[in-house]
Amino acid sequence: MASPIRIDVSPPKRYIGEVFFVGRNSGFGRCDDHYSVVLLPDVGDDCLVLGVITSQVEKRVSAARASGFAEESVVRISPREYRELKKESAIDCNSVKRMTRTFFDTISSHARKCMPLPKSVCLRLLDGIAASDNNSASLRQLAHSMKVALAS
Repeated sequence: MASPIRIDVSPPKRYIGEVFFVGRNSGFGRCDDHYSVVLLPDVGDDCLVLGVITSQVEKRVSAARASGFAEESVVRISPREYRELKKESAIDCNSVKRMTRTFFDTISSHARKCMPLPKSVCLRLLDGIAASDNNSASLRQLAHSMKVALAS
Protein backbone atom coordinates (compact mmCIF):
# COMPACT_ATOMS: atom_id res chain seq x y z
CA MET A 1 0.00 0.00 0.00
CA ALA A 2 1.36 3.44 -0.91
CA SER A 3 2.16 5.77 1.92
CA PRO A 4 -0.07 8.82 2.24
CA ILE A 5 1.19 12.09 0.85
CA ARG A 6 2.23 14.51 3.59
CA ILE A 7 1.57 18.17 3.09
CA ASP A 8 3.48 20.73 5.09
CA VAL A 9 0.95 23.19 6.46
CA SER A 10 3.32 25.23 8.58
CA PRO A 11 2.78 28.96 8.19
CA PRO A 12 5.07 30.78 5.79
CA LYS A 13 7.97 32.79 7.19
CA ARG A 14 6.46 35.94 5.69
CA TYR A 15 8.96 38.72 5.10
CA ILE A 16 12.33 38.39 6.76
CA GLY A 17 14.81 41.17 7.30
CA GLU A 18 18.06 39.45 6.53
CA VAL A 19 21.27 41.23 7.41
CA PHE A 20 24.55 40.48 5.70
CA PHE A 21 28.06 41.64 6.43
CA VAL A 22 29.36 42.40 2.98
CA GLY A 23 33.02 42.56 2.10
CA ARG A 24 34.68 44.62 -0.57
CA ASN A 25 33.59 44.12 -4.20
CA SER A 26 30.81 41.66 -3.41
CA GLY A 27 28.24 42.89 -5.90
CA PHE A 28 26.08 44.78 -3.37
CA GLY A 29 27.05 48.10 -4.93
CA ARG A 30 29.67 49.42 -2.51
CA CYS A 31 33.37 48.75 -2.36
CA ASP A 32 33.91 49.01 1.40
CA ASP A 33 32.89 46.59 4.17
CA HIS A 34 29.36 47.17 5.46
CA TYR A 35 26.16 45.63 6.75
CA SER A 36 23.34 45.47 4.22
CA VAL A 37 19.65 44.73 4.85
CA VAL A 38 17.49 42.65 2.52
CA LEU A 39 13.74 42.19 2.91
CA LEU A 40 12.97 38.78 1.45
CA PRO A 41 9.40 37.62 0.96
CA ASP A 42 8.86 33.87 1.21
CA VAL A 43 7.05 33.83 -2.13
CA GLY A 44 7.74 35.59 -5.40
CA ASP A 45 11.04 36.55 -6.94
CA ASP A 46 11.37 40.17 -5.78
CA CYS A 47 13.32 41.27 -2.74
CA LEU A 48 14.19 44.75 -1.49
CA VAL A 49 17.78 45.71 -0.78
CA LEU A 50 18.34 48.67 1.51
CA GLY A 51 21.53 50.63 1.92
CA VAL A 52 24.01 50.16 4.68
CA ILE A 53 23.42 50.29 8.41
CA THR A 54 25.31 53.35 9.61
CA SER A 55 26.21 54.55 13.09
CA GLN A 56 26.36 58.14 11.81
CA VAL A 57 22.69 58.65 12.61
CA GLU A 58 22.52 62.45 12.78
CA LYS A 59 24.58 62.82 9.60
CA ARG A 60 22.19 60.48 7.75
CA VAL A 61 19.10 62.26 9.11
CA SER A 62 20.54 65.67 8.16
CA ALA A 63 21.37 64.48 4.64
CA ALA A 64 17.85 63.10 4.17
CA ARG A 65 16.31 66.31 5.49
CA ALA A 66 18.53 68.43 3.21
CA SER A 67 17.39 66.33 0.24
CA GLY A 68 13.76 66.94 1.13
CA PHE A 69 13.03 63.36 2.20
CA ALA A 70 10.57 62.47 4.95
CA GLU A 71 12.12 62.01 8.38
CA GLU A 72 10.45 58.57 8.63
CA SER A 73 12.55 57.45 5.67
CA VAL A 74 15.59 57.13 7.96
CA VAL A 75 14.91 54.34 10.45
CA ARG A 76 16.78 54.37 13.76
CA ILE A 77 17.71 51.06 15.40
CA SER A 78 19.06 50.64 18.92
CA PRO A 79 21.37 47.88 20.15
CA ARG A 80 18.48 46.75 22.38
CA GLU A 81 16.43 46.06 19.26
CA TYR A 82 19.25 44.42 17.31
CA ARG A 83 22.11 42.82 19.25
CA GLU A 84 24.61 42.99 16.37
CA LEU A 85 24.84 46.78 16.84
CA LYS A 86 27.18 48.39 19.34
CA LYS A 87 25.42 51.78 19.29
CA GLU A 88 22.36 53.45 17.84
CA SER A 89 22.38 53.17 14.06
CA ALA A 90 20.18 54.05 11.12
CA ILE A 91 19.08 52.69 7.78
CA ASP A 92 18.26 55.11 4.98
CA CYS A 93 15.18 53.91 3.09
CA ASN A 94 15.52 56.49 0.30
CA SER A 95 17.53 54.42 -2.15
CA VAL A 96 15.97 50.98 -2.07
CA LYS A 97 16.78 48.60 -4.88
CA ARG A 98 14.60 45.79 -6.18
CA MET A 99 16.52 42.62 -6.90
CA THR A 100 15.45 39.17 -8.00
CA ARG A 101 15.90 36.46 -5.41
CA THR A 102 17.97 34.51 -7.93
CA PHE A 103 20.44 37.37 -8.35
CA PHE A 104 20.45 38.00 -4.60
CA ASP A 105 21.21 34.32 -3.90
CA THR A 106 24.17 34.56 -6.27
CA ILE A 107 25.77 37.63 -4.69
CA SER A 108 24.88 36.73 -1.09
CA SER A 109 27.31 33.82 -1.27
CA HIS A 110 30.02 36.50 -0.93
CA ALA A 111 28.57 37.82 2.34
CA ARG A 112 28.34 36.62 5.93
CA LYS A 113 24.75 36.19 7.11
CA CYS A 114 24.00 37.81 10.46
CA MET A 115 21.08 37.58 12.86
CA PRO A 116 17.83 38.66 11.09
CA LEU A 117 16.15 41.90 12.07
CA PRO A 118 13.16 41.63 14.40
CA LYS A 119 9.69 42.00 12.93
CA SER A 120 9.18 45.42 14.59
CA VAL A 121 12.24 46.83 12.79
CA CYS A 122 11.17 45.28 9.46
CA LEU A 123 7.77 46.96 9.80
CA ARG A 124 9.44 50.35 10.42
CA LEU A 125 11.72 49.81 7.40
CA LEU A 126 8.71 49.07 5.21
CA ASP A 127 7.07 52.28 6.50
CA GLY A 128 10.30 54.15 5.71
CA ILE A 129 10.33 52.81 2.14
CA ALA A 130 6.68 53.76 1.67
CA ALA A 131 7.31 57.27 3.11
CA SER A 132 10.07 58.12 0.64
CA ASP A 133 9.15 59.95 -2.54
CA ASN A 134 12.59 59.00 -3.84
CA ASN A 135 11.42 55.39 -4.27
CA SER A 136 9.27 54.55 -7.28
CA ALA A 137 5.54 54.07 -6.84
CA SER A 138 5.94 50.35 -7.58
CA LEU A 139 8.60 50.00 -4.82
CA ARG A 140 6.40 51.86 -2.35
CA GLN A 141 3.46 49.61 -3.30
CA LEU A 142 5.61 46.48 -2.88
CA ALA A 143 6.70 47.74 0.57
CA HIS A 144 3.06 48.33 1.49
CA SER A 145 2.09 44.81 0.35
CA MET A 146 4.98 43.32 2.32
CA LYS A 147 3.91 45.25 5.43
CA VAL A 148 0.31 44.07 5.17
CA ALA A 149 1.49 40.45 4.89
CA LEU A 150 3.99 40.79 7.74
CA ALA A 151 1.55 42.51 10.07
CA SER A 152 -1.13 39.82 9.62
